[in-house]
Amino acid sequence: MKSHIDNKLVESIYNIAVNPQKYDDFLNLWQEEFLHIPTEKTGDIKEKINIKSQRVGDAIEQHFFRAFTILELMDHKTQNYTIKQIIEADPLPSFIISQDKTILLYNEPVGNLLKLTVGGLLLDLNISPADFKLIDDNIQAIENIEQDKLLSIIQIKTKADSEPLLFALSKINEPITNVSYLRLSGIHTIWNSDIGVIIQNIFSLSDMELDIAKKLVSGMKLSDIATAKERSIFTIRTQKKNLFRKTNLKSQSELIRLFALLQNLEYQDKQYILPTSQAFNNKNNHIKRQNYLIRANGRKLYYEIYGAPRGEPVLFMHGGISGTELPQFVEDILISNNIKLIAPHRAGFGYSEEIPEQNKVEHLLEDILALFDHENINKCKLIGHLVGSFYAYYIASRLADRISKIRIIGGAVPFANIHQINALKPRQRIITYTAKYAPQLLPFLLKGAVAQIKQYGAERFMQALFQDNISDHSFCKMPETRDVIASGLHSSFGQGVGSVVSDAHYIFNGDWHELVKTCETPIEIFHGADDPAVPIDQVEDFLQTHENIKLTIVDGGQMILFKHPELLFKDF
Repeated sequence: MKSHIDNKLVESIYNIAVNPQKYDDFLNLWQEEFLHIPTEKTGDIKEKINIKSQRVGDAIEQHFFRAFTILELMDHKTQNYTIKQIIEADPLPSFIISQDKTILLYNEPVGNLLKLTVGGLLLDLNISPADFKLIDDNIQAIENIEQDKLLSIIQIKTKADSEPLLFALSKINEPITNVSYLRLSGIHTIWNSDIGVIIQNIFSLSDMELDIAKKLVSGMKLSDIATAKERSIFTIRTQKKNLFRKTNLKSQSELIRLFALLQNLEYQDKQYILPTSQAFNNKNNHIKRQNYLIRANGRKLYYEIYGAPRGEPVLFMHGGISGTELPQFVEDILISNNIKLIAPHRAGFGYSEEIPEQNKVEHLLEDILALFDHENINKCKLIGHLVGSFYAYYIASRLADRISKIRIIGGAVPFANIHQINALKPRQRIITYTAKYAPQLLPFLLKGAVAQIKQYGAERFMQALFQDNISDHSFCKMPETRDVIASGLHSSFGQGVGSVVSDAHYIFNGDWHELVKTCETPIEIFHGADDPAVPIDQVEDFLQTHENIKLTIVDGGQMILFKHPELLFKDF
């Protein structure tokens, strides 16, 4: 390795850790040194590449890992989400009270319930004097209160004769200024016996522990529970500890939130709906449902449902950095084609919790089977979007009797040689090469991208990712798709880089031709003629070894899902 390049490269590695804005400079140096790939077609080219990768990797690996540690330590500093962003992202009704007891801000769900105005007085809300005093007392002591701890349950009436709505009172700090405020988050605590059975079975709770959970969810204090059950406070405290240990929860507020999320599940036959969720999730009579499925050890599997609620079920496997969110015009087409699109988040992606084990595809298969059972799906069709194509092939090869048809949209194909990688656009080439030949360094590359997104927003990353493709770049500028693409980036890296690293492991290091060969169901591929990540000639080469695939080439790049939704969902 040339020493002057080495010094610049090492310096750039540490520059990212303290200033994510330098990420693009680092990538240029990384490409100049690490991706100086021979192009001659010789029999030992793969060996030459592996030797060079190993040499470069060994020389700077320690610097990568040191810088990665710095990034991890500084991660909380780059997560400069404002209170406004936090509240707007909350699916539950939520609003913020400043220390002068005025409304600082609120989100859409609570705006559909209460007549709130920014700057309006808390006194204008229908709150009992006792609850108002509780809020006032907590404001007076706000600097000494632990953040996010459940302080009290506050009742607010929408009308004088209506049943009160319940809100959890807690403290929240503005991450940038560190100013303290009070937060009121809506909860739904009408106990449902069906959900009680689900909680008891999943977490193996005793009848006593379930009853404690029921009373804690209703907002009762331990002393009140002890009085009601005619037991000592010590007995009740022990029962509570057992409950939290089994559910892997830490506080009453976490228990309430878990129950609220379960209550927010909405199905065809069993509707556990927050009273406010319909206005929030049902815009312009188009339905978008957000759901959690509780898996083993309390792990949450998150999934969304788009389109016709009683339509034909179609499983949607999302891409690596594209997410599951769809713009309204795509959902309109789903509805017109009577499609119920079910889009689970893979573990570690978006809101689905991470799986520590390495063999994640086996756990994915178990998650999909559980989802099928939960949604009463005997057989369905399957869409793989971008790198989600690998998981679509995997599911279809293992669950042949449950999948009737496969459609791949802009999907990945196995990278057989270095010439395929050389054909990629610069940023895709850098990530692909590193993932295939120096996978131990990939987390740092991705972590640098995450830091850049967190500190400077997704727009800059989108610009770098799609600037070389006119078609894709134009979609990044359209308001109805820009926000969806940005949301996908945040979902991809919301829990760190683990899910994308896992995708890279399966996409770039595994030989998954056998998955396609063993798929007995019909496979259709729709691919953009100008796709910068997977050039169309590589897809055509892929088809040469697979006779069970039909290819349709469409105008566009990676964003063909947004450009040709009518074609992609027609007759499916």
